[in-house]
Amino acid sequence: MNAVAHCADCHAPRNLLGAVDRGRTMSGTRERLEGYEVPNITPDIQTGIGRWSVGDITGLLAGRGMRAMHVGGPMREVVRNTSRLSSRVWPFQAG
Repeated sequence: MNAVAHCADCHAPRNLLGAVDRGRTMSGTRERLEGYEVPNITPDIQTGIGRWSVGDITGLLAGRGMRAMHVGGPMREVVRNTSRLSSRVWPFQAG
C-alpha cells in the first residue's frame, strides 16, 4: 500500500530516534496521532483487518461504505485524497 499512500508513516510504532519501526509496520501504535487511535491494519484476523474484504478496504479508501463513516482525525484527509484517485490507480477492483 505504500505505493499509493504512506500508511506505515502513521500505522507503525516509532523507535527511540523517532523512525518508523519497520519490524512492526502497519501494526498500529499506542501513541495517539493528534489525539486519535492508530489501529493495526495488518492482515491479522484477531487484531488487524484480516476479516476485511478487498471491497471493505477499497470502499474505505474511496470514502464510501460503513467503514469510511468511522474514519477520524488525520485519516479523514487521507480518505479525502484517495477518494479522488481514478480506479485505474488501484491494483485491484472491489467486487
